[in-house]
Amino acid sequence: MEIQPEAQDMCNDYEMLQNCIIDKVFFCPQQWKRFSPPAGVDIVWDIVPFQIESRDKVPDKANGIYSFVITPNVADHPLNSLLIYIGKADKMSLRKRFMSYFNEIKQMKRMPLCYLLKKYLGHLSFCFCKIDDSSKIDPLEQELINALIPPGNKEYKGKIGKARGAF
Repeated sequence: MEIQPEAQDMCNDYEMLQNCIIDKVFFCPQQWKRFSPPAGVDIVWDIVPFQIESRDKVPDKANGIYSFVITPNVADHPLNSLLIYIGKADKMSLRKRFMSYFNEIKQMKRMPLCYLLKKYLGHLSFCFCKIDDSSKIDPLEQELINALIPPGNKEYKGKIGKARGAF
């Protein structure tokens, strides 16, 4: 059977869109309301494009929290983005953690996250927040993960972790 060119184009577009689905994205206002950062933590985010050329803009002597955000940059829309991962840099500096992802992508360590990072390379922002008190890094990371439920994170603690595991 011969397929009409318009129908073939539609099939091609469908396949393209199927390959761009990010599974299990949650928007949960109840979790946002429960967000409670550790006492004494000032959350101030800096944002750089996730590209090697940005490394000098990421602090080499500071630890903290970071996230990856897909940013399409279409029509300069300021809020068209998707947070896909939250992590911590507590055993290495934020810059070393930033740079380590380029090696992880090459080796495809942590397959689901590296797949997303590789797929959207060129459309990613690296957001980071310096935290001076290292004892506050892990609790802040967990609070952010539980509040925002990023699809690239796989470990969730507490009740939200048990509920998230059902999906």
